[in-house]
Amino acid sequence: MIFAHLLQNAPSLPTDVSALETSISALERAISALESEVKAWESSSGPWEYSVWVFTFLVVVGVAMELWVIRHEYRDEMEAWALAHFGVLRSPGRPSATKLRVEVGSVLLITIGVMGELGAGIEITSINGVLRGKSAELRSKNAELRSKSDQLLALVTQQAGEAKDSALIAKASAKAAGIAASKAQKKADEVENKAADLLTKYTAAEKELEATFMRTRPRMMQDNKKFQDALKGKPKADVEILFKPEDEEAYMLGAEIRARLTDIRPDLGAGWTVSILRPLTESDTLSDKQLNHHGVPLALRSGAWHGLGLVVKSLSVSHCPPFWLADENEPAVCALQNALMQSGAGGGQITFDPRMPDNVIKIIIGQEESGH
Repeated sequence: MIFAHLLQNAPSLPTDVSALETSISALERAISALESEVKAWESSSGPWEYSVWVFTFLVVVGVAMELWVIRHEYRDEMEAWALAHFGVLRSPGRPSATKLRVEVGSVLLITIGVMGELGAGIEITSINGVLRGKSAELRSKNAELRSKSDQLLALVTQQAGEAKDSALIAKASAKAAGIAASKAQKKADEVENKAADLLTKYTAAEKELEATFMRTRPRMMQDNKKFQDALKGKPKADVEILFKPEDEEAYMLGAEIRARLTDIRPDLGAGWTVSILRPLTESDTLSDKQLNHHGVPLALRSGAWHGLGLVVKSLSVSHCPPFWLADENEPAVCALQNALMQSGAGGGQITFDPRMPDNVIKIIIGQEESGH
Protein backbone atom coordinates (compact mmCIF):
# COMPACT_ATOMS: atom_id res chain seq x y z
CA MET A 1 0.00 0.00 0.00
CA ILE A 2 2.89 2.39 0.79
CA PHE A 3 4.50 1.55 -2.54
CA ALA A 4 1.24 2.21 -4.43
CA HIS A 5 0.82 5.51 -2.59
CA LEU A 6 4.32 6.58 -3.58
CA LEU A 7 3.69 5.73 -7.21
CA GLN A 8 0.47 7.77 -7.17
CA ASN A 9 2.44 10.73 -5.85
CA ALA A 10 5.38 10.24 -8.21
CA PRO A 11 5.62 13.94 -9.23
CA SER A 12 6.48 14.86 -5.61
CA LEU A 13 9.27 12.23 -5.29
CA PRO A 14 12.97 13.15 -5.48
CA THR A 15 14.37 12.61 -8.98
CA ASP A 16 18.01 11.91 -8.09
CA VAL A 17 18.64 8.25 -7.23
CA SER A 18 22.24 8.89 -6.17
CA ALA A 19 21.09 11.62 -3.73
CA LEU A 20 18.68 9.19 -2.10
CA GLU A 21 21.34 6.49 -1.88
CA THR A 22 23.74 8.99 -0.30
CA SER A 23 21.05 9.99 2.20
CA ILE A 24 20.33 6.33 3.07
CA SER A 25 24.05 5.63 3.54
CA ALA A 26 24.30 8.61 5.89
CA LEU A 27 21.31 7.31 7.87
CA GLU A 28 22.87 3.84 8.15
CA ARG A 29 26.10 5.38 9.46
CA ALA A 30 24.12 7.45 11.96
CA ILE A 31 22.27 4.35 13.18
CA SER A 32 25.58 2.47 13.51
CA ALA A 33 27.03 5.39 15.51
CA LEU A 34 23.96 5.43 17.76
CA GLU A 35 24.33 1.69 18.42
CA SER A 36 27.97 2.25 19.41
CA GLU A 37 26.93 5.02 21.78
CA VAL A 38 24.27 2.78 23.36
CA LYS A 39 26.88 0.05 23.96
CA ALA A 40 29.23 2.61 25.53
CA TRP A 41 26.50 3.88 27.87
CA GLU A 42 25.52 0.33 28.83
CA SER A 43 29.16 -0.42 29.69
CA SER A 44 29.44 2.77 31.77
CA SER A 45 26.53 1.68 34.00
CA GLY A 46 28.34 -1.51 35.11
CA PRO A 47 30.70 0.06 37.70
CA TRP A 48 27.82 2.06 39.21
CA GLU A 49 25.75 -1.12 39.66
CA TYR A 50 28.58 -2.76 41.60
CA SER A 51 29.25 0.42 43.60
CA VAL A 52 25.69 0.27 45.00
CA TRP A 53 26.58 -3.01 46.77
CA VAL A 54 29.84 -1.54 48.08
CA PHE A 55 28.10 1.50 49.54
CA THR A 56 25.32 -0.72 50.93
CA PHE A 57 27.98 -2.81 52.70
CA LEU A 58 29.48 0.38 54.20
CA VAL A 59 26.06 1.39 55.54
CA VAL A 60 25.52 -2.09 57.05
CA VAL A 61 28.92 -1.95 58.78
CA GLY A 62 28.18 1.59 60.01
CA VAL A 63 24.78 0.52 61.38
CA ALA A 64 26.37 -2.47 63.18
CA MET A 65 28.98 -0.14 64.74
CA GLU A 66 26.28 2.33 65.77
CA LEU A 67 24.29 -0.50 67.42
CA TRP A 68 27.44 -1.43 69.37
CA VAL A 69 27.74 2.19 70.57
CA ILE A 70 24.03 2.32 71.53
CA ARG A 71 24.33 -0.89 73.52
CA HIS A 72 27.56 0.39 75.18
CA GLU A 73 25.88 3.69 76.16
CA TYR A 74 22.80 1.90 77.47
CA ARG A 75 24.94 -0.41 79.60
CA ASP A 76 26.82 2.58 81.05
CA GLU A 77 23.56 4.40 81.78
CA MET A 78 22.07 1.35 83.46
CA GLU A 79 25.22 0.92 85.55
CA ALA A 80 25.11 4.61 86.59
CA TRP A 81 21.42 4.31 87.38
CA ALA A 82 21.98 1.20 89.48
CA LEU A 83 24.78 2.87 91.44
CA ALA A 84 22.64 5.96 92.03
CA HIS A 85 19.67 3.79 92.98
CA PHE A 86 21.65 2.04 95.73
CA GLY A 87 23.33 5.24 96.87
CA VAL A 88 26.82 4.36 95.65
CA LEU A 89 28.95 7.36 94.75
CA ARG A 90 31.66 6.88 92.20
CA SER A 91 33.67 9.37 90.16
CA PRO A 92 32.91 9.17 86.45
CA GLY A 93 35.44 7.18 84.46
CA ARG A 94 37.55 8.57 81.68
CA PRO A 95 35.62 8.75 78.35
CA SER A 96 36.37 5.78 76.12
CA ALA A 97 38.53 6.64 73.11
CA THR A 98 37.52 3.36 71.47
CA LYS A 99 33.85 4.24 71.79
CA LEU A 100 34.52 7.68 70.27
CA ARG A 101 36.42 6.19 67.34
CA VAL A 102 33.71 3.56 66.73
CA GLU A 103 30.94 6.16 66.88
CA VAL A 104 32.76 8.59 64.55
CA GLY A 105 33.67 5.71 62.23
CA SER A 106 30.08 4.47 62.10
CA VAL A 107 28.76 7.95 61.26
CA LEU A 108 31.39 8.33 58.53
CA LEU A 109 30.63 4.89 57.07
CA ILE A 110 26.86 5.48 57.07
CA THR A 111 27.32 8.97 55.59
CA ILE A 112 29.68 7.71 52.88
CA GLY A 113 27.41 4.73 52.15
CA VAL A 114 24.21 6.79 51.93
CA MET A 115 25.85 9.51 49.84
CA GLY A 116 27.41 6.83 47.64
CA GLU A 117 24.07 5.09 47.14
CA LEU A 118 22.47 8.46 46.36
CA GLY A 119 25.22 9.33 43.88
CA ALA A 120 25.06 5.89 42.27
CA GLY A 121 21.28 6.12 42.04
CA ILE A 122 21.49 9.57 40.43
CA GLU A 123 24.16 8.37 37.99
CA ILE A 124 22.19 5.22 37.08
CA THR A 125 19.03 7.31 36.62
CA SER A 126 20.99 9.70 34.39
CA ILE A 127 22.35 6.80 32.33
CA ASN A 128 18.84 5.35 32.01
CA GLY A 129 17.58 8.72 30.78
CA VAL A 130 20.33 8.88 28.16
CA LEU A 131 19.60 5.29 27.08
CA ARG A 132 15.90 6.07 26.68
CA GLY A 133 16.81 9.16 24.63
CA LYS A 134 19.11 7.09 22.40
CA SER A 135 16.31 4.52 22.00
CA ALA A 136 13.91 7.21 20.85
CA GLU A 137 16.54 8.57 18.47
CA LEU A 138 17.10 5.07 17.06
CA ARG A 139 13.37 4.74 16.37
CA SER A 140 13.35 8.12 14.67
CA LYS A 141 16.33 7.21 12.46
CA ASN A 142 14.73 3.86 11.71
CA ALA A 143 11.50 5.56 10.59
CA GLU A 144 13.47 7.98 8.43
CA LEU A 145 15.43 5.08 6.93
CA ARG A 146 12.20 3.28 6.06
CA SER A 147 10.86 6.46 4.47
CA LYS A 148 14.00 6.98 2.38
CA SER A 149 14.02 3.32 1.37
CA ASP A 150 10.40 3.54 0.26
CA GLN A 151 11.17 6.67 -1.76
CA LEU A 152 14.17 5.03 -3.39
CA LEU A 153 12.11 1.95 -4.19
CA ALA A 154 9.35 4.03 -5.80
CA LEU A 155 11.83 6.14 -7.78
CA VAL A 156 13.77 3.14 -9.11
CA THR A 157 10.51 1.41 -10.02
CA GLN A 158 9.23 4.51 -11.80
CA GLN A 159 12.47 4.87 -13.76
CA ALA A 160 12.78 1.15 -14.63
CA GLY A 161 9.71 1.24 -16.82
CA GLU A 162 8.97 -2.48 -16.71
CA ALA A 163 6.58 -3.94 -14.21
CA LYS A 164 8.52 -7.18 -13.70
CA ASP A 165 11.84 -5.48 -13.01
CA SER A 166 10.13 -2.89 -10.82
CA ALA A 167 8.48 -5.63 -8.74
CA LEU A 168 11.80 -7.43 -8.22
CA ILE A 169 13.56 -4.24 -7.19
CA ALA A 170 10.71 -3.30 -4.88
CA LYS A 171 10.80 -6.72 -3.20
CA ALA A 172 14.57 -6.61 -2.66
CA SER A 173 14.50 -3.06 -1.31
CA ALA A 174 11.57 -3.79 0.99
CA LYS A 175 13.35 -6.83 2.37
CA ALA A 176 16.50 -4.80 3.06
CA ALA A 177 14.50 -2.05 4.74
CA GLY A 178 12.61 -4.62 6.81
CA ILE A 179 15.84 -6.23 8.04
CA ALA A 180 17.26 -2.84 9.04
CA ALA A 181 14.03 -1.86 10.78
CA SER A 182 13.85 -5.16 12.65
CA LYS A 183 17.45 -4.80 13.82
CA ALA A 184 16.90 -1.24 15.03
CA GLN A 185 13.67 -2.19 16.85
CA LYS A 186 15.39 -5.13 18.55
CA LYS A 187 18.20 -2.88 19.77
CA ALA A 188 15.73 -0.33 21.09
CA ASP A 189 13.90 -3.05 23.04
CA GLU A 190 17.21 -4.27 24.51
CA VAL A 191 18.03 -0.75 25.70
CA GLU A 192 14.63 -0.42 27.41
CA ASN A 193 15.01 -3.83 29.10
CA LYS A 194 18.48 -2.85 30.32
CA ALA A 195 17.14 0.34 31.90
CA ALA A 196 14.33 -1.57 33.64
CA ASP A 197 16.82 -4.17 34.93
CA LEU A 198 19.05 -1.46 36.43
CA LEU A 199 16.10 0.07 38.27
CA THR A 200 15.06 -3.36 39.61
CA LYS A 201 18.56 -4.08 40.94
CA TYR A 202 18.75 -0.72 42.70
CA THR A 203 15.35 -1.24 44.36
CA ALA A 204 16.36 -4.76 45.49
CA ALA A 205 19.56 -3.39 47.07
CA GLU A 206 17.57 -0.87 49.11
CA LYS A 207 15.19 -3.59 50.36
CA GLU A 208 18.09 -5.88 51.29
CA LEU A 209 19.68 -3.08 53.35
CA GLU A 210 16.46 -2.58 55.32
CA ALA A 211 16.04 -6.35 55.87
CA THR A 212 19.66 -6.64 57.10
CA PHE A 213 19.09 -3.94 59.70
CA MET A 214 15.91 -5.63 60.99
CA ARG A 215 17.71 -9.00 61.29
CA THR A 216 20.76 -7.67 63.13
CA ARG A 217 19.22 -5.32 65.72
CA PRO A 218 19.00 -6.59 69.35
CA ARG A 219 15.70 -7.33 71.05
CA MET A 220 14.11 -4.31 72.73
CA MET A 221 10.80 -2.90 73.90
CA GLN A 222 9.91 -0.84 70.88
CA ASP A 223 6.59 0.59 72.11
CA ASN A 224 6.47 1.38 75.85
CA LYS A 225 3.06 3.07 75.51
CA LYS A 226 1.41 -0.18 74.35
CA PHE A 227 3.26 -2.02 77.15
CA GLN A 228 1.87 0.37 79.80
CA ASP A 229 -1.65 0.39 78.31
CA ALA A 230 -1.75 -3.43 78.40
CA LEU A 231 -0.92 -3.44 82.16
CA LYS A 232 -3.05 -0.46 83.22
CA GLY A 233 -5.76 -1.50 85.70
CA LYS A 234 -4.68 -5.19 85.66
CA PRO A 235 -3.72 -7.36 88.68
CA LYS A 236 -0.04 -7.16 89.69
CA ALA A 237 2.43 -9.81 90.82
CA ASP A 238 5.99 -10.04 92.11
CA VAL A 239 8.35 -10.57 89.16
CA GLU A 240 11.72 -12.32 89.00
CA ILE A 241 13.81 -11.80 85.84
CA LEU A 242 16.35 -14.53 85.06
CA PHE A 243 18.60 -14.31 82.00
CA LYS A 244 21.07 -16.57 80.21
CA PRO A 245 24.50 -16.28 81.91
CA GLU A 246 27.18 -14.26 80.10
CA ASP A 247 24.67 -13.09 77.47
CA GLU A 248 24.85 -9.30 77.31
CA GLU A 249 21.88 -8.97 74.95
CA ALA A 250 19.64 -11.05 77.27
CA TYR A 251 20.76 -9.02 80.29
CA MET A 252 20.04 -5.69 78.51
CA LEU A 253 16.51 -6.86 77.60
CA GLY A 254 15.91 -7.98 81.21
CA ALA A 255 17.12 -4.65 82.58
CA GLU A 256 14.83 -2.77 80.18
CA ILE A 257 11.80 -4.88 81.18
CA ARG A 258 12.57 -4.29 84.87
CA ALA A 259 12.84 -0.53 84.32
CA ARG A 260 9.51 -0.37 82.48
CA LEU A 261 7.80 -2.56 85.10
CA THR A 262 9.07 -0.81 88.24
CA ASP A 263 9.03 2.86 87.23
CA ILE A 264 6.25 4.56 89.21
CA ARG A 265 5.97 7.62 86.98
CA PRO A 266 2.65 7.73 85.04
CA ASP A 267 2.88 6.42 81.45
CA LEU A 268 6.57 5.54 81.98
CA GLY A 269 6.26 2.53 84.29
CA ALA A 270 3.65 0.09 85.59
CA GLY A 271 4.55 0.27 89.31
CA TRP A 272 5.14 -3.48 89.62
CA THR A 273 7.73 -5.09 91.92
CA VAL A 274 10.78 -6.84 90.43
CA SER A 275 12.59 -8.56 93.29
CA ILE A 276 15.28 -10.36 91.29
CA LEU A 277 17.39 -9.70 88.19
CA ARG A 278 20.10 -12.35 87.94
CA PRO A 279 21.63 -15.03 85.68
CA LEU A 280 20.03 -18.48 85.44
CA THR A 281 21.41 -21.35 87.53
CA GLU A 282 20.82 -25.10 87.55
CA SER A 283 18.39 -24.66 90.46
CA ASP A 284 16.03 -22.73 88.17
CA THR A 285 15.41 -25.68 85.80
CA LEU A 286 11.94 -27.21 85.54
CA SER A 287 11.14 -30.67 86.89
CA ASP A 288 10.33 -32.07 83.42
CA LYS A 289 12.56 -35.16 83.10
CA GLN A 290 12.43 -35.12 79.30
CA LEU A 291 14.03 -31.68 79.25
CA ASN A 292 16.09 -31.63 82.42
CA HIS A 293 19.43 -33.04 81.27
CA HIS A 294 22.65 -31.36 80.21
CA GLY A 295 22.04 -31.96 76.50
CA VAL A 296 19.35 -29.23 76.57
CA PRO A 297 20.39 -25.54 76.98
CA LEU A 298 19.91 -24.12 80.49
CA ALA A 299 17.48 -21.38 79.39
CA LEU A 300 15.28 -23.90 77.56
CA ARG A 301 15.26 -26.23 80.59
CA SER A 302 14.14 -23.26 82.68
CA GLY A 303 11.19 -22.32 80.44
CA ALA A 304 12.59 -19.89 77.82
CA TRP A 305 10.79 -21.18 74.74
CA HIS A 306 11.85 -19.35 71.57
CA GLY A 307 14.12 -17.00 73.51
CA LEU A 308 11.65 -15.81 76.21
CA GLY A 309 9.21 -17.52 78.55
CA LEU A 310 7.00 -16.96 81.62
CA VAL A 311 6.86 -19.43 84.54
CA VAL A 312 4.15 -19.45 87.26
CA LYS A 313 2.89 -21.92 89.83
CA SER A 314 -0.53 -22.31 88.17
CA LEU A 315 -3.15 -20.44 86.15
CA SER A 316 -6.71 -19.77 87.30
CA VAL A 317 -8.10 -19.94 83.74
CA SER A 318 -7.72 -22.54 81.01
CA HIS A 319 -5.87 -20.13 78.72
CA CYS A 320 -5.06 -16.43 78.38
CA PRO A 321 -7.47 -14.41 76.21
CA PRO A 322 -6.12 -12.42 73.25
CA PHE A 323 -5.23 -8.81 74.07
CA TRP A 324 -8.33 -7.38 72.35
CA LEU A 325 -10.59 -9.47 74.65
CA ALA A 326 -8.62 -8.91 77.89
CA ASP A 327 -10.32 -7.23 80.89
CA GLU A 328 -9.34 -6.14 84.39
CA ASN A 329 -9.98 -9.64 85.81
CA GLU A 330 -7.45 -11.52 83.69
CA PRO A 331 -4.53 -13.12 85.61
CA ALA A 332 -1.41 -11.01 86.07
CA VAL A 333 0.71 -13.42 84.00
CA CYS A 334 -1.73 -13.08 81.06
CA ALA A 335 -1.59 -9.29 81.30
CA LEU A 336 2.23 -9.40 81.35
CA GLN A 337 2.34 -11.80 78.40
CA ASN A 338 0.09 -9.50 76.32
CA ALA A 339 2.07 -6.41 77.38
CA LEU A 340 5.40 -7.94 76.32
CA MET A 341 3.92 -8.99 72.99
CA GLN A 342 2.46 -5.50 72.38
CA SER A 343 5.80 -3.84 73.20
CA GLY A 344 7.65 -5.85 70.55
CA ALA A 345 9.85 -7.80 73.01
CA GLY A 346 7.94 -11.08 72.43
CA GLY A 347 5.07 -12.52 74.45
CA GLY A 348 6.66 -15.71 75.75
CA GLN A 349 4.98 -19.09 76.36
CA ILE A 350 3.61 -19.73 79.88
CA THR A 351 4.99 -22.78 81.75
CA PHE A 352 3.91 -24.12 85.14
CA ASP A 353 6.22 -25.02 88.06
CA PRO A 354 4.37 -26.25 91.21
CA ARG A 355 7.44 -25.47 93.33
CA MET A 356 6.94 -21.71 92.90
CA PRO A 357 5.10 -19.54 95.45
CA ASP A 358 1.74 -17.96 94.61
CA ASN A 359 1.54 -14.58 92.83
CA VAL A 360 5.13 -14.78 91.56
CA ILE A 361 6.06 -14.66 87.87
CA LYS A 362 9.44 -15.63 86.48
CA ILE A 363 10.52 -14.06 83.20
CA ILE A 364 13.10 -16.39 81.63
CA ILE A 365 15.25 -14.72 78.93
CA GLY A 366 17.35 -17.03 76.76
CA GLN A 367 19.50 -16.49 73.71
CA GLU A 368 18.12 -14.26 70.98
CA GLU A 369 16.73 -16.26 68.06
CA SER A 370 18.46 -15.58 64.73
CA GLY A 371 16.43 -13.49 62.26
CA HIS A 372 13.94 -12.47 64.98
